[in-house]
Amino acid sequence: MGIDYTIGSKVQSVSIEGVPSFFDPSPAKIDPFDPAPLLSGFACYEVHIQQIENQAAEHAVTDQDTSAQAVEMSGQARKLSNAIEKQRKETLKPFAAVIDAINSTVKPFTLRLTDLVKLLERKNTVWMIEEDRKRREAEAKARAEAEAKAKAMQVPVEQIPVEPVVVAPVYIPPAVTEIKNESGSQKIEYETIWDIADIRALPDECLQARAEQIKAAVAPWINARVKAGITNDSGIVYRQEPKLKTRVR
Repeated sequence: MGIDYTIGSKVQSVSIEGVPSFFDPSPAKIDPFDPAPLLSGFACYEVHIQQIENQAAEHAVTDQDTSAQAVEMSGQARKLSNAIEKQRKETLKPFAAVIDAINSTVKPFTLRLTDLVKLLERKNTVWMIEEDRKRREAEAKARAEAEAKAKAMQVPVEQIPVEPVVVAPVYIPPAVTEIKNESGSQKIEYETIWDIADIRALPDECLQARAEQIKAAVAPWINARVKAGITNDSGIVYRQEPKLKTRVR
């Protein structure tokens, strides 16, 4: 069962042993700002894909012969898909060379600047954390003094004024350590981080809500166990499902 691949007045009869090749995407024929000629080389596949789709939709597998025909059509579809993919890669080669040249020149610039930003942020973080520590200590000291004064005066501590803390040479607001200028700002904020101490102690709601992510994460381990013939692990249901295995000659 062969398919005729036609471009204009040229016809190539291609059997399941061969694949079509329609044009040569050489640099001399490429205008990087006009992809239409390149895309036209792929448009010709549409009629043949449609032909195979129609045949597959109408084909009924009822005996060994019709099953063999289904295998043949499947092979044609695979070979055509491989031909299209090969042509796509060949078409992109000249563009890929230009992209690689640009990337190899420009990327080191951005990497160096990224490293520079990280370096400055690390240095600034060390200083700002220390300033934040000083601020917190000063606030704690002022709070303790206010509590002691309130206790001595027998009044609620909330009614005792506490002066804002100033750490020279930069004024640090009471709530946060922050530096601002015309280029932007940086500040230290504290966030809650976590780690799992015992996965068995996690609530069911947490695990069930993320069942698919958990399944994807443990799949390599389970697959390795199945490959080794181990199918009796607790918490896992094993079953046999039919799977069609195709080999293309």
